[in-house]
Amino acid sequence: MPETEKQKRARLIFEHFSKLCDAIPSSSFEVWEDTPNDPPDICVGNYDLGIEITEFYYGSGQGGSEMKARENAFEQIVAMAKTQFEEQYPVPLWVRCSWSDNRPKKSQFHEIASAVVDAIQKHLPISEGQSVKIEWDDFAETCLVHYLRFINVKALSTLTSSHWTNLQVAWIGNEEVELLERFTREKEKDLPKYKTQFNAAWLVIVAPGDGLSSTVIPDEPLEPGCISSAFDRVYFYDIFSKQVFLLTEKKS
Repeated sequence: MPETEKQKRARLIFEHFSKLCDAIPSSSFEVWEDTPNDPPDICVGNYDLGIEITEFYYGSGQGGSEMKARENAFEQIVAMAKTQFEEQYPVPLWVRCSWSDNRPKKSQFHEIASAVVDAIQKHLPISEGQSVKIEWDDFAETCLVHYLRFINVKALSTLTSSHWTNLQVAWIGNEEVELLERFTREKEKDLPKYKTQFNAAWLVIVAPGDGLSSTVIPDEPLEPGCISSAFDRVYFYDIFSKQVFLLTEKKS
C-alpha cells in the first residue's frame, strides 16, 4: 500500500534527522505514523527505540498558532498578487514582501493583493539586475500602509516566471525554551504506550522552517539539560539551519 502524505513526511524528517544524530542505535526503521501501531511515529531497529515527531510553531494553543495563521494569510495574499501580476505583466520578477505584525481579514485579501501589484507596476520597467526597494512613501495612502513594511523587486534573466515570497526569520530565547518544555509535557501523556514496547523513547521537536512561526535559529539556551522530561531524550531539530540539539540530559 502506498505511503500516506503523513508517512512520507515522517520518513523524510527522520531520514534527515538520523544523518545529523549519531546516537541512533540502528540503521533499520519503520514508519508507524498514520498506522494502527501509531504512536510513536518511528520504530527503530527491533523495538530498540520509539521516536515521536512533533512540529514546532510559536504560540500554539487550543486554537492553533496565531502567528502561523497570520503567515498563512500573507502567503495567500502574495499568491493572489503573483497571479494578478502575471496576468497583466509577462515580466519575470523576483519579489520579496516584508509584512507588519497586523493580520488582515480574509475579506481584505484581494484588495491588498491588488495594491501590491499596483505598487510594483509603478516602478516598471525594471532593468536586468536592477534591485528596487518599494517603501512606505509608495503606498502611504493605500491599505498597504497598515500591513506592509517594504517590497524588494529584482529583474533577473535567469527567471522563467515571477518568483514571489515572504521575508520571515526568528531567534529562539529563554521564553521559547519554556514553550519547548510545554510541548514536551503535552507529548508525555503517550509515554505509557511506548514503555510497554520499546527499550527507549525519544521526542523530536521539529522546526520545519516554512515561516516565522516555525523557523528557529538556535542560540545559547539550547543545550543538554535546558529542559527536563520523562522521555529518555528530547531533541530539537531545526530544518532551516540543519542542526540537531539535545535538550535533555543523556540517560543511560
